[in-house]
This record gives sequence, structure tokens and C-alpha cells, in this order.
Amino acid sequence: MVSKKPRIVIIGAGMAGLTAANKLYTSPNSKQAFELSVVEGGRRIGGRICSSEFCGDRIETGATWIHGIEGSPVYKIAQETSSLHSDQPWECMDGIPEHPVTVAEGGHELNPSLVEPISKLFKNLMDFIQGNAIDSDGFAAEILEHCARSCGPGNLSVGSFLRKGLEAYCGVVDDQKGFKGVGNWSRKSLQEAVFAMHESTQRTFTSADDLCTLDYNAEREYIMFPGEDYHSQRLLERD
Repeated sequence: MVSKKPRIVIIGAGMAGLTAANKLYTSPNSKQAFELSVVEGGRRIGGRICSSEFCGDRIETGATWIHGIEGSPVYKIAQETSSLHSDQPWECMDGIPEHPVTVAEGGHELNPSLVEPISKLFKNLMDFIQGNAIDSDGFAAEILEHCARSCGPGNLSVGSFLRKGLEAYCGVVDDQKGFKGVGNWSRKSLQEAVFAMHESTQRTFTSADDLCTLDYNAEREYIMFPGEDYHSQRLLERD
């Protein structure tokens, strides 16, 4: 008796769906291992990549940004095809402040001594999730080990791991003397707010409404290219 092959259905024929389909279809023995289908609700494939005609020129109306240019194959293709509108980045054109100011609701400017440890904690946690080298010290290593132990195996999300890291951090610093709070903000609420600020930024990178919907193990499969975070491109632009 021939066993029935599992069927994989990919919802959406945007770049993510097509890339996943290509990865599965080109894997060894894929035709014998499973059936593969791609379902698209729209009238075309490509998702946000959408080209159209305007005044006799072919323009790109969808994917017009390159996120990270150092080592990016998309940026290389755009250079080789002269598709860049400008060699200058369009976002953060004036650079990023070397010493950013963080202000809590009520107009309270936060001391870097409170903000920087939380920012470093978030970066270390994300680096750990993504399999990158971390800016580690004894304290950071202790937090990461605690997270790994408390989360355990199973269906772990990026969001839950990050929150475990914050809980472990707050559990340690609560025993230390120092800054207590400002205005109606306690130290813990400020720490949580700064952490949430970084979570919100991370959501913009991943286009995820909730980081708890992102698989912990799959996060290492994604690469965020360094360099300018946003670089404008206009495909097939003519003079």
C-alpha cells in the first residue's frame, strides 16, 4: 500500500511565499516527499513588488526600499542595473544621534544609566536569538543562561524569550540600590517602557504585530544586513 504524501500549502505568493516554495521545491527528493501548492488571493504574484507603466516609463510602485546595503544582494543588483535613484540614503539623511535622549511621559528626561543597560540587554537577547556574537559580560551570560533554562524546549517564541530576559534582569537589579523612579514612573515601569520601545522597533523590522508570533528557532534563518537601514531605489527609472 502506498502511503499518502503530506501536502504543504503556502498561503500568499509574495516574495516570502515564493521563496519558501522555491526552497521546498528545490530540496532533495521533494517530489517524492510531499505535494506542494501555493495559493494567492490576488490577481497576480509578487506581493509588494509591483511594476506598472506611467507616461511611457516602467516604474516600481511597490518595493522601493533596500533595508541594509552592506553585503545585500538586492543592493548589488540595483547598483549593477543603475536602478538606484541616488547614492545617498533617504532615511536618517542627517545621521543618527550619537547620544540620543529618552523622555518619559510627563517630560521626564531619563538618565542614560537607566536606559543604556536595558538597551544593551535587548541587543544581547536579540543577538543570542539570531546566533550572533553577544557583547557579553558575567551579568549578561547569567541572564541568557537563566532564559535558556526557564524557557526550555518546545514551541518558543521570540517575544516570550525577550520577556523572560527582562524578568530575569529586573529580578537581579531589584536587589540593588540606586535609581528609584521619576514622577509617576517607578524604576520597573521605566525599565519595561524602554524595553517595550525596543520591542516596537523590532516589530517594524519584522512586520510582526506581536513578537510572540515569531518562532524562536526560525529567527536565526533571517539576516539583517548592516549599513544604512533604508536606501531608496526606483527600478528602471529613466532620465
